[in-house]
Amino acid sequence: MQSRLMSILLLLMMLMVRAVFAQETAFLTDGQMRERLEFMKTSLNEGERSATIWWWSWLGIYFTFAAGSFAKAALAEGDTEKITNTVSGVKSSLGVLGMLVHPFAPRYAPEMIRALPAGSSGEIEESYREATRLFTTAAEDAVYGRSWITHAMSFAVSGIGALVIWQIYGERIEKEGDNPRKEAILSFVFGMIAGEIRIFTQPMKAVRDMHEYRRRFEPTGLNDDYGTVRYFAFPMEGGVAMGAAFSW
Repeated sequence: MQSRLMSILLLLMMLMVRAVFAQETAFLTDGQMRERLEFMKTSLNEGERSATIWWWSWLGIYFTFAAGSFAKAALAEGDTEKITNTVSGVKSSLGVLGMLVHPFAPRYAPEMIRALPAGSSGEIEESYREATRLFTTAAEDAVYGRSWITHAMSFAVSGIGALVIWQIYGERIEKEGDNPRKEAILSFVFGMIAGEIRIFTQPMKAVRDMHEYRRRFEPTGLNDDYGTVRYFAFPMEGGVAMGAAFSW
């Protein structure tokens, strides 16, 4: 139910953004669109290298840890080592899957925007629309990568892995003479460290570029809080309601 609601909200957001862009282009001259297109192209090109290094590095790190953990689990003689390495391999595999499913727009958008034509009046308008979509997607991906949702997902993966070690395979680990609680805590801590390092090393240039774009080309109307998150909590019957609001 929650995933379906999120999909509907994202779809509505994209439709609203496209409607705004369609309205905006009706009041822009070819020269203004070219100026904006050049800004977006330059900004994305400047951030391409760091985004590419970050994405491929973490894809390689997760893949290496997954392969290494499964290899250790296969060669392990004791249950403790086999269990903990298998859990580690699964968590790292989820990391690989996450990087592939979320390819990070600041990495691939520059190549796509460079291929856009900018010749005739019709071409520049279409190119401007597509460039705006890519530029916005890059900023959205950067915001999402540092959002509370990403932190929560990292916590969930590490927490579930720890619970599997402690609660499901605890007896087998105890028979080996080891402490399942200790193994679970170590698995959780190492998983969280890796996840948080990945999150905080993610490039955020795309968000800064969006701020600069709005400051330069949209000095009025839209606010300058793009990508910020505000957390809230208030009492209600039976408990406390908590959440977060994104400034878009």
